[in-house]
Amino acid sequence: MLLAESARTLGGRITKEARLPGLSEWARVRDWRLRQIAKLSAVEVFLESHMTAPDVLELGVNHVIIATGAVWSSDTVGRHSDTGLEMEAAGQIINAETVLAGVAITAPHIVIYDDDHYYLGSVLALELRQKGHRVTLATPAGRSCDWGQWTTETEQSNAELTAAGVEILPNVMLSAAPKGAARLMNVLTGRVQDLACDAIIPLTRRLPVLSLYDDLQSQPAALKVAGIGSLIRIGDAEAPNIIAAAVQSGYRAAMDLGEDIDLAKKYGRREHSV
Repeated sequence: MLLAESARTLGGRITKEARLPGLSEWARVRDWRLRQIAKLSAVEVFLESHMTAPDVLELGVNHVIIATGAVWSSDTVGRHSDTGLEMEAAGQIINAETVLAGVAITAPHIVIYDDDHYYLGSVLALELRQKGHRVTLATPAGRSCDWGQWTTETEQSNAELTAAGVEILPNVMLSAAPKGAARLMNVLTGRVQDLACDAIIPLTRRLPVLSLYDDLQSQPAALKVAGIGSLIRIGDAEAPNIIAAAVQSGYRAAMDLGEDIDLAKKYGRREHSV
């Protein structure tokens, strides 16, 4: 088995997110698996190996699994906007991947628009506060980390944000980004206000990184000549989700490798009347 990793270290998004406030223990998900891989003589790891379609076709393997992940989008399309917002000053939009990569940001006042409603908006806000930025977290939900109510994280998340000096603006939707401001509309009353700021970080959706998969998928004849019997994508490359879902996706792919599986029949759930 060949494991090609484009980065210098294995771990993907876990390596990035484990650097954020309160998430250091998440690195255990990566570290345990690295220890298990190190015990397997049949697994060869190739770091800093960015793969293209011709590279894959020349490997001489029978099965290819694409786990290229997903990245946060800057287009602001999300559950509260099908088309994205009007950006008069697109230069003040900062992609969340910039913060995750540890790149320094010079903007004094940053608005995080959280239409994801889970943990990342909160921990990015804490990260930026620790670096000295003034941070406002705006969300269409009634509170920050609203989905965290199902994982008992909401109360602690909001308490930590308040203690850190993060301003939380609930029930507001980002409707435009005029120069030097974030235009926020109250989702209950429709009232619009322009909040002065230096940068906006939208957390609205993640997009799968599919360039390699799509390139290979478009060459069925070349796959056949190369002896590649199956080509699948897993994890966030299949469907952006939480880390636990990505882990399960990899497990499922390994168990089903080489089999002609009806996913709906095997993994689908149906309600039955009793």
